[in-house]
Amino acid sequence: MPSMRYSSLVAGLTVILTSGTASLAYAETWIVDVEGGGDFLGIQAALDVAEDGDVVEVLQGTYEGSLDTLGNSVVLVGVDGSGATSLLGTGVDPALRIEGGEGVEVRGFHISGGNTLANPEYVAGGLHAEETLLILSDLVVAENTAFVGGGAIFFQSHVTMTDVRFSDNFATATAAGDWGQGGAVYGYQSDAVLSDLVVSGNSAQHGGGIMWVEGQFDLSDSLVADNTSEGSGGGLYLKDVVEGALLDGVELRDNLAEFGGGLRARETSLSISNSLLVGNRATAGGGARLDAESDLSLQDSTLLSNEADYGGGLLLQNSTGNMARTSLEGNEATLLGGGAYLADSDLEMSLVAFLGNTAVSDGGGLRAEGSSVVTASNGVFAHNSGSNGGAVHLYSGAHAHLEHLTFAGNAATSGGTLRVTDTSSLTLRNSILAWPAQGSGLSASSSPPLLLEWNNLYAPDTTAVSGGVNDPTGDSGNISGDPRFLSLTEAYDASNRDDLRLGPSSASIDTADPGDPVESDGTRADQGSFGGALGVEFDDWWTSQPPGNDDDSAGPGDDDDSAGPGDDDDSGPAGPTGEWQNNLDCACGATGSVGSGAVWAWALLLGFIGLRRAHHPRRRSCPPPPKSGG
Repeated sequence: MPSMRYSSLVAGLTVILTSGTASLAYAETWIVDVEGGGDFLGIQAALDVAEDGDVVEVLQGTYEGSLDTLGNSVVLVGVDGSGATSLLGTGVDPALRIEGGEGVEVRGFHISGGNTLANPEYVAGGLHAEETLLILSDLVVAENTAFVGGGAIFFQSHVTMTDVRFSDNFATATAAGDWGQGGAVYGYQSDAVLSDLVVSGNSAQHGGGIMWVEGQFDLSDSLVADNTSEGSGGGLYLKDVVEGALLDGVELRDNLAEFGGGLRARETSLSISNSLLVGNRATAGGGARLDAESDLSLQDSTLLSNEADYGGGLLLQNSTGNMARTSLEGNEATLLGGGAYLADSDLEMSLVAFLGNTAVSDGGGLRAEGSSVVTASNGVFAHNSGSNGGAVHLYSGAHAHLEHLTFAGNAATSGGTLRVTDTSSLTLRNSILAWPAQGSGLSASSSPPLLLEWNNLYAPDTTAVSGGVNDPTGDSGNISGDPRFLSLTEAYDASNRDDLRLGPSSASIDTADPGDPVESDGTRADQGSFGGALGVEFDDWWTSQPPGNDDDSAGPGDDDDSAGPGDDDDSGPAGPTGEWQNNLDCACGATGSVGSGAVWAWALLLGFIGLRRAHHPRRRSCPPPPKSGG
């Protein structure tokens, strides 16, 4: 059966309501009871006679075997819930196969024991769905194994899923090293609306938790934790999801991968909001890695205590990003970019905080290189540390335009809070560089292009500038005076956030560019993150953020200055070349009607899909994977 596509909400409502009404009039309910109290002892016997619109109710117990809905639109329900009703896969087929069907609903089961490694087709271990419209709820999918989609596969399907737990599923590579994708879930050219999921303890070669290729992917109010990938995407791996991937209210915690500990996205448009990425680890992109012309929108989120060699919190390569009302705290890079690492990427930021991030080499808060362009306004960089550029390091052609930022308490063993190399450039306006804990406020190699206007560079314990930077005090509105923050601790304290608002006698009050718009009280704008057009909004966001690191064991990272002042060399380790890029060419692989309570859910799902399809026609970048039975 070909994939169903609808071009509008009206079409979706018409099809579903029509088929739903017809099926309800003739629906049968079949009772399955392993103890003999129903119509059938086994589930497959009921599915063999069920027709479109029928309901198969399964009483509590354990049911062994491999099930197939035979292309019918049925409701399969464990009436006593997933804690009491188990489907135990046996043989070489998935525990449950769903192919076709214009509306299939499955709920109330514990699905385990599926192992399809001996199956010549690439099918899931637990639940295998192809070319179907599917609603899943109240499921536990655990301890299943396959070459692709250890827990589940969704191939050219539309799925809504809520209250489902995937745990301890495994997708292993073949003897030739292929596949091993989607430890818990693998989706291909499918559309998903997922909520209230727990995805934990799964593993794969790529996509330890979930791998999704093409289609669209919406995940909300879910936990993705303790998943492992030997390659890409410990928690999530999204590839070619150009129609849009949305994460809202998602926690990615303690996932592990080579590339993208929390998640990796390639050629994907990704929006993350109201989410937490914490304790994830990788070689490149501890919290998240986006590359291959991906686009990121990161809003109202926190990246906390993630670790990597490159990009402890976030890594962007050949991609673009927009970040607002977001905090990167206590992330660590053993090489470059403790908070974030940009390679040939553009990043726009407003209302952001980089706090207590550490790089053993360069860019404790942020490292940007190559053709990268950083644009930031109304943000804080505090208590970050690195060798060159404790807060920000611009290298090999990168450019930054920074306005109304506050830099405080950052440390650099050599090279300054802000470090600019001779082929990079910096515009810094209306900002405060104050109280560097180690190193200067602003440092440059040779004499790179610098535009410094209306800033306060205050370093009573060290030096305001070093290297190829001339002291700008007295020129272009630049000053040097105590900003008198309300509070500034000596070191990053996750449980006690600094109050970097300006005290009454601050030198930075009413000292921003007089040509800029006035403050809300009619006075000249202040310097720093609390001044300017977004100053009030930043104040509201900053003071509403609860301080604290909910994983004290991770800590803010190693602030080891044992290297000493040494050589002010910005070359650092090798950049994003060779194996580090991990440019996978292709990640393709194998991959009726319902009861009245679900009619409206189906209508809304199909309408949503239709509207998205009308504006985003599906494209295929890889050959389709082998289909089961084909």
